[in-house]
Amino acid sequence: MEVRRISGEKVRSLYNQLDDMWGADSWHDHTRKRLALHLQKCRHLAKAANVVLHLGSAGESYGLQGNWTFHIDLAEKRLRETAGAVIGDIHSLPIQPHAVNFCTCVGSVLNYCDAVVVLGQISKILKPGAHFVLEFETSDSWEYAGKAVYRQSAALSETFYGGDPNCRLWLYSLSYIKALLQANDLAIKKIDRSHVLSSLVYRWTQNDVRAARYGRVDHIAGKLPILSRGAANIILLCQKTT
Repeated sequence: MEVRRISGEKVRSLYNQLDDMWGADSWHDHTRKRLALHLQKCRHLAKAANVVLHLGSAGESYGLQGNWTFHIDLAEKRLRETAGAVIGDIHSLPIQPHAVNFCTCVGSVLNYCDAVVVLGQISKILKPGAHFVLEFETSDSWEYAGKAVYRQSAALSETFYGGDPNCRLWLYSLSYIKALLQANDLAIKKIDRSHVLSSLVYRWTQNDVRAARYGRVDHIAGKLPILSRGAANIILLCQKTT
């Protein structure tokens, strides 16, 4: 399927009007907390970096700051009180090649984007040896089992998100993202997952509040190969090789 990015104006309008970019529901609150735990383990990498860049961050640094810290986002309202903020589109980054030492693209930002274009842009601006944290929602999730989008490389799908009752995102399989990262000289150093068992519970109950409770066992379920392959969200720590 040809990937066409979600309308930038739609994304801008949506996130400018939200008080909480995570949607203020128990499912996405767990996603945020699980991501925060992973990012805490990367603080030493950011602290050692000269230039840190947060993409689609809504001004959130996640406690990751370098000598110079910058943010790029479409939604200008979220950046008004953020130092080092640039209103821009991550499909066309206004940054010189090999200028960034540490970068994040989390909060399912990639799922609004053309992954081929965005990962190519990110690779271009990273210095050799730089670290990159990517988080995205995957088509491998148990919640899509039995549906046409399940395990597709790229598929446009409706999903639930408290901030947008008509939410449609691009879902990407882990194998597809791995291939794109490899093609862009980005080596995966660590894989983490969120909503492992909870994605399976949601598949059968269609109740995100009830299913979200099972997120508390992600630290165990994520270590079980068969079960973990159906996690809803993937968190990757990568390093630029050349």
